[in-house]
Amino acid sequence: MNLLNYDIEYFKDHRAERFFDLFPGLAGQITVSVIKPGQFSGWHKHKNQTDQFFVAKGIVKVGVISPSGEILEEHLSSTRPKTIVIPPHHWHAWKSL
Repeated sequence: MNLLNYDIEYFKDHRAERFFDLFPGLAGQITVSVIKPGQFSGWHKHKNQTDQFFVAKGIVKVGVISPSGEILEEHLSSTRPKTIVIPPHHWHAWKSL
């Protein structure tokens, strides 16, 4: 039997351990990150990319600033699972609690 398999790109830095492009046949990029308490990603925005965050274990605080200046702060956790969608041109940052 011939099964398709793909090497998955792995990257680790001070923000997280990341596994990129888990499903190469899908449009866009799916990334899974392992984030230890206290790790964070600083403020940034994307021109074309929409981010969707979900927390499978632990708690992550996410901050978002819309192009009009509206500020949102959200806590994502494994005990109250939900997804947050961040459209292009929105500044955002996160920190693992």
